[in-house]
Amino acid sequence: MTKCLDPHSNYFGAKAQEEFEISMKLSLTGIGATLQFDDGYTKIVSLVPGGPAHKSKQLEAGDRITAVGQDEDEPVDVIDMRLSKVVSMVRGKKGSIVTLHIVRGGVNGEPHIVKITRDKIKLQDSEAKGEVVEVKDNTGNDKKVGVIHLPSFYVDWDAIREGREGKSSTADVKKILQKQMKEGIDSLIIDLRNNGGGSLPEAISLTGLFIDKGPVVQIREGSGRVEVRNDEDAGALYKGSLVVLVNEGSASASEIFAAALQDYKRCVVVGTYRTHGKGTVQQVQALSRLRAFSNRQDIKPGQVKYTMAKFYRINGGSTQKKGVTPDIILPSYAEQNDQGEATLKHVLPWDEIGNLKVDQNSDIKNMIPQLKKRSAERISKDEDFIAFNKDLKFFAEKLAQKTISLNKAQRLEVFKQDRLVRKERKVLLKRIFDQSDKEDENASSSSKIRKDVYFREALKVLNDLEELLKAQASK
Repeated sequence: MTKCLDPHSNYFGAKAQEEFEISMKLSLTGIGATLQFDDGYTKIVSLVPGGPAHKSKQLEAGDRITAVGQDEDEPVDVIDMRLSKVVSMVRGKKGSIVTLHIVRGGVNGEPHIVKITRDKIKLQDSEAKGEVVEVKDNTGNDKKVGVIHLPSFYVDWDAIREGREGKSSTADVKKILQKQMKEGIDSLIIDLRNNGGGSLPEAISLTGLFIDKGPVVQIREGSGRVEVRNDEDAGALYKGSLVVLVNEGSASASEIFAAALQDYKRCVVVGTYRTHGKGTVQQVQALSRLRAFSNRQDIKPGQVKYTMAKFYRINGGSTQKKGVTPDIILPSYAEQNDQGEATLKHVLPWDEIGNLKVDQNSDIKNMIPQLKKRSAERISKDEDFIAFNKDLKFFAEKLAQKTISLNKAQRLEVFKQDRLVRKERKVLLKRIFDQSDKEDENASSSSKIRKDVYFREALKVLNDLEELLKAQASK
């Protein structure tokens, strides 16, 4: 019923709220194992490096859990039990003990009883990562480029309210950036690809690391009231050359960040044809506040999330439906098969309000056409992009095809050709999207940033930007 209002209004119960809080805090208390339902059994898929299960050396990927016990209580059979319920039984308070009855080596494998003390788990795959890469600039000189990959805008609000140090995307990025600056980076790439958003205040504070101070986003409520959210801290931590990398999976808070820096002309946005286009604001209300539930302690009625406002850029345009269009657009499958906000049912429309006046970097503004031209020329000669564009053309033709032959011989011939193309595509994608670099499950993921064809072009755009800025400065 709620989804008839718009795609992001929804109802969720206590378990959904718990999962949301975990995703925002990037931490939970448990044993540090990824679980999966497999033919009636809860199977261990992987172990979080450094987590209790990993440290205990008692569990392995592939183990099947048959029963779960709490401290000294009798174990509960979990075969054919819902995965979400098993997960909630395995999680628990820090310092408590969970007993797992497992079989190893298939469903008829050897049984084991494992006791593990729960502890706090950091979800490192979703936190900011950074590294410094050494490349050649356009004149052949060595240079250092800082790279920061941010999968989401996260924050531990409970820790902040209690005066404790909690996870924060801005704090993590700041630490990474300060370290990179000490190493002497010449320029910076912030990779927001597939960043689905998160905390709005984090998007604003992160923007503040790259601008002096001023407006970041406008929010219009249903009543028509417009609120401007500003970065109030004077001074920018980093003032050098900057590229922000986005794709169709960049949504919500990541779109606000990219749009703000684009409107200030503080960076060059590079990516696929547009970001996701989620420009709406949701609010959560607990149903326990309603009179019908206020005196009921025996049930948890859940919460309703509903859309109550829309985001607008500094230039007045909404990020809703249209998203953020990169300054330099790179080819992608998403352009042929859109999966963004605009394709969802009951989507709210794009509109615009008054723009805000801010100081723009006129040098970067004037350089965008030249940067576009250089990138287009480079892509037209690049072997990887040539092969990619060829496959994109085939992909588009298949999408446009509305009929098939009923002749068996013709159908078999088409099938053989398609199978050959799929085989070639697999090799192509493995090469250009850097999919061959498998990460060791025991290694830290902090240094693993994918150097695919989009990233490599972003590096070249950054080289062009620095060259043009230096030429401008010397005039």
